[in-house]
Amino acid sequence: MSLTIQTKTREEVQRSLAAYLPGGPLWESAMVPGTNLNAVMAGLSGILLDVEVFNEVYSSEFIPSSQGTSFLEEWEDAVSIPDDCFPGQLEPDRTVRRLHVIVKLALLGAQTADDFERIALILGSVVEVSSLAENILPPYSVPFTPADLQESPFIIVVEGDDIATAVPPYSVPFDLSSSESILECLFKKIKPVNCNVLFRNTN
Repeated sequence: MSLTIQTKTREEVQRSLAAYLPGGPLWESAMVPGTNLNAVMAGLSGILLDVEVFNEVYSSEFIPSSQGTSFLEEWEDAVSIPDDCFPGQLEPDRTVRRLHVIVKLALLGAQTADDFERIALILGSVVEVSSLAENILPPYSVPFTPADLQESPFIIVVEGDDIATAVPPYSVPFDLSSSESILECLFKKIKPVNCNVLFRNTN
């Protein structure tokens, strides 16, 4: 949530400053053009106006969940982008890069299936995350993956439309050199160390 800052004109700031001056003939020239006091007040009001403009930009742009990207490089440095999953400045679209920063922040403390699903949603994918143990017994979901009952609780199944880059059934011709998606890369990095992740395309 950003602050709402009403930006004034330079003359409005100068009048506001002049209102704080003591009364009397010594200070009457504060708003009289061409006087020394007026020049001083104009200079001070310009500085204060610059501060107000900076506060407006800072308020609307600093938090990465807003639409701003003015502090994008600083946020990328803070969350260690680029990395194995995010290209950083190799991505030309600054809005996409801002989204990647938000995802990296969302990864902090991610543990549950709901956490995984929310992260996928930020990236634009609707997925269902479950343990293979939940569908290893009949009736099977299709396609199903034969697995040992003892190992099945430690296999995380991620299902969604076009989320896996290279899994059977393959279209023909197919390219075995396809690189994994950001979603696949992330889930493999944040999964518990004793688990494996299985991706399924549902479409």
